Amino acid sequence: MICLMAEFINLNIKNHMLVKKIVLLSSILFLSLALRAQIVLEHTYLGYANVVNLAISGYKYSVFNTQNNTLKLYNTDHSLWKSIALDIPSGYTFNTVQNISETLFNLDNLVEFTYSYYITTTNVVYETKVGNEEGNTLLTIPGAVMAYAVECEDLHAKLLAYIYDYSVTPVNQQTKVYSLPGEIFPVDIPLNSGKNEVLLNACPNPARNYTKISYHFPDAKPEGELILTDGQGRVVKTYHIDNNFDNLIIDTSGFSPGMYLYTISGTSASGKLIIE
Repeated sequence: MICLMAEFINLNIKNHMLVKKIVLLSSILFLSLALRAQIVLEHTYLGYANVVNLAISGYKYSVFNTQNNTLKLYNTDHSLWKSIALDIPSGYTFNTVQNISETLFNLDNLVEFTYSYYITTTNVVYETKVGNEEGNTLLTIPGAVMAYAVECEDLHAKLLAYIYDYSVTPVNQQTKVYSLPGEIFPVDIPLNSGKNEVLLNACPNPARNYTKISYHFPDAKPEGELILTDGQGRVVKTYHIDNNFDNLIIDTSGFSPGMYLYTISGTSASGKLIIE
């Protein structure tokens, strides 16, 4: 009887120690998960940063510095990969960099891109260039506010350049279509997600009384929130949009002049809007 009681007590002690170990391990695991779930500042870039996915070199951070008109590309560990000086004439102000690619504008595997800039005299005058990582200019498009690469049904890539002539009233608008020798590679999305981009384009840009933001949602994301923020990052307006329509007309007459950013919540789709 005494032996049985001793074994029972010993078993209780072992069970108690086992429970303590389980509680301790659970606490450590919970603490580890809690620490990993925290939002941590990883890096700070000077300038406007975005993420691009290059066909050959993979994901990079792209950062444009307005002080020295330089486009810098960083590896995912934030180490500098390439620094590219942009050919922006004296007196002009940078507008945007788009279509960063290694396979779109030619077949030499260099990084190429479009970039635009403007100057305000009597009227606003824009120009867009196609450049590469060596500082060479492949194409100059006078009057082009911006240019977008698109993929047509025949799978051939096209570059649509939006031309605005503000020296006449009403403003003269043109769209020039260029055929491109390369192909479009997904920039903001994984390779296995197919045609899953959210497309955005504001026109006219700069805007005086209104602008029309054209958009397209993929089937996987048929709706979202378009968020308009000012140069200080403050939310000015939020609009709910969906695939029942393909554009949103915004009355800009009540907005202060300056640079604005429009984005789609939950995506990397964004664009810059100038309000005069």
